[in-house]
Amino acid sequence: MFPTPVESTVLAAIAYDTPHQLLWLEFRNRAVYRYCGVPPAVHEALLAAPSKGAYFNRNIRGLFPYKKQPASLPQPFSPAAPKACHSLQLYQRAQ
Repeated sequence: MFPTPVESTVLAAIAYDTPHQLLWLEFRNRAVYRYCGVPPAVHEALLAAPSKGAYFNRNIRGLFPYKKQPASLPQPFSPAAPKACHSLQLYQRAQ
């Protein structure tokens, strides 16, 4: 799986692991967050949104558990083990 660079003032790249419903977002400041339990429709709508930052704020932020990742998305993108979503105690709730 490869990250998709996006035109946005907030996001730099988006990657998605469909079988495990993991959404990885790289922000313009190079911070990377992994969101758990994100349905494919949300990922598709994010990619199609005219304002990715506004879509993120309305439909992802605060709605899905997340974990900040230590570095930017690797090339090619390779998600962490699928068990990541099963360890929700490792995730924080967005504010």
